[in-house]
Amino acid sequence: MNYPAELPKDLTKKKDKRIAEARVILFSYCFRLRSRQYLIKTDFESL
Repeated sequence: MNYPAELPKDLTKKKDKRIAEARVILFSYCFRLRSRQYLIKTDFESL
């Protein structure tokens, strides 16, 4: 297959952007989950 020089680079850039976004979402989700567990734990210990 004969692609123009621009296309593969553009595709990888889009893919990298999507991966980066997914990583940020995943990280924030994990962080939120962990902070919630921490809050629950501290509340439980204070009882």
